[in-house]
Amino acid sequence: ITGLIPAVFSVRAGISQALQEPGRSSTAVRMPAKHALAGLQMSLATALAICAALLGQSLARLQSVPLGFTDPEHLLTASITRSVHSEAAHKENLAFYWRALDEIRAIPGVVSAGMSSQVPFGEGNTTMTLGPIPRPPGVPAQGVRASWRIVTADYLETMRVRVVQGRLFDERVDPPLGMLVSEGLARRLWPDGRNPVGTRTWSSNGQVFTVLGVVADVRQTSLKEDPNPTIYLSPKWYLWPTMMLVVRTHGDPAAFAGPIRDAV
Repeated sequence: ITGLIPAVFSVRAGISQALQEPGRSSTAVRMPAKHALAGLQMSLATALAICAALLGQSLARLQSVPLGFTDPEHLLTASITRSVHSEAAHKENLAFYWRALDEIRAIPGVVSAGMSSQVPFGEGNTTMTLGPIPRPPGVPAQGVRASWRIVTADYLETMRVRVVQGRLFDERVDPPLGMLVSEGLARRLWPDGRNPVGTRTWSSNGQVFTVLGVVADVRQTSLKEDPNPTIYLSPKWYLWPTMMLVVRTHGDPAAFAGPIRDAV
């Protein structure tokens, strides 16, 4: 932009005059205007350099934030929508997903595969309120708000989410009202430090769940904020019309899109 002003003076002076008398053509912008333009350029360049340094610092900070899962470079995600979604079709849809996962795991180069209602940093966020039974001191009577996800046990293994206490559920064997809680949620529901495995919680939908295990906190929505308190529920409990497939692969995950689509 600052270079446009000398260019305008040069055009006004004429191309031939500018070539023949370069000293005169530059005289018009040599004095106060030239110094002002140089100062403006320096100011803008300095501001830009400071902004770039701050952005670089923020990026470095965000890259060092623990996600709660590891090695996302070898993960492929895809959405699957069933044409029929109802309580009557729940068992049929569940059987379809189990069979699809078995087919996908059999693809050479696939390490593991699982399903979830939502993936970290995906669209939207679902929440419900929970409270422990009985209520320990320090827990609000109205309970604690937490994100919830419907997942297969293979999903947490595929994402490499660490198990802190207890175990992952086996949705093909365990009852539908078993659940997993994140470390952050466990600290808020049981601030006295007790082991929550085996305890029960009430939920805002009127159901009572049993805690089967505690897993590491996962950042679900933002790198800049603390991880959401989260619960993980069995697909036996409910299935969304659209579920997310997560596949861990050897090599480039994009190379497996075709075989996975064929399996589905």
